[in-house]
Amino acid sequence: MRIVTWNCRRGPLAIKRAALEAFAADIIVLTEASRPKPDETDVLWFGEGKYGVAVVAKPPFAMTRADSSSLPCVYPISVSGPKTFTLFAVWTWEAPTYKGALMNGLDAYANLPKPWVFAGDFNGNVCFDRPRAKAKWRDCFARLEAEGLVSAYHVHTGAVPGEEPDPTHYFRTHHDKPFHIDYCYIPAAWADRLEEVRIASFDEFSALSDHRPLSITLRTT
Repeated sequence: MRIVTWNCRRGPLAIKRAALEAFAADIIVLTEASRPKPDETDVLWFGEGKYGVAVVAKPPFAMTRADSSSLPCVYPISVSGPKTFTLFAVWTWEAPTYKGALMNGLDAYANLPKPWVFAGDFNGNVCFDRPRAKAKWRDCFARLEAEGLVSAYHVHTGAVPGEEPDPTHYFRTHHDKPFHIDYCYIPAAWADRLEEVRIASFDEFSALSDHRPLSITLRTT
């Protein structure tokens, strides 16, 4: 099973999806995505304006909305197929804060069935934390870990949070402003099934977005 998440930075959804064809993903989470056209019936789309989160699952995987609430930034989806789980597609913004939006989603959907997967653009990293701040990204990630989840990238590479050598975002496409702010959190019990974690290079997607796709591949048995 391959999951890819990418902040595609607007633009026609068909073009952004086509750019990911080489990943051969089973499940795609596209954030800052344009609304799908009427004929794009295989897309679940979440959002309040022109841009939101688009999620695509390819057979044998299928998906349905797991909740009908209109809570922003964290969107639950029931995924069935070779693996059955609840996927939370994430794109945080100031609703009321980036960290608050993630925590509100965790609180609101605490009763949805596990296993859980959180994937998307969190817009956060522990290196953003200020010593005197009441709310910290470290606390947000600790909350995910308390739910039995681990960051696929960190557990696979051994990278230290806040010191990631592989950026997922280059601010306004500047090579000298790299950040790691996109994640895929999976159940800790799945960690030994990780076969590959890949983040595309700076050059591969620079014409399409200031973010880079994050891809994880898991054995399903």
